[in-house]
Amino acid sequence: MSTLIKLEEPALRLAIGNPDVADVILIHPHEIYLLAKRAGSTNLFVWAPSGQASVRDITVGADLENLHAALRALLPHVEGVTLDSMGDS
Repeated sequence: MSTLIKLEEPALRLAIGNPDVADVILIHPHEIYLLAKRAGSTNLFVWAPSGQASVRDITVGADLENLHAALRALLPHVEGVTLDSMGDS
């Protein structure tokens, strides 16, 4: 899963705390592309041209909606199936 993050102030440089959880690319000074790799938590560091850094907490969870849709397609007559994530699973 991926997302675009719009920034109010321009970014000069980026870093991700745990590259096993997510990857980040500066598309434009006001736009960041964030790609989830696996469930977990990390931090996104964004440096402005002034040198000031900001930190954002990033949490990547399991995509339960797509899995639930697949289960409904496989088992259309079974009701009450729920899914929860636990840790990295």
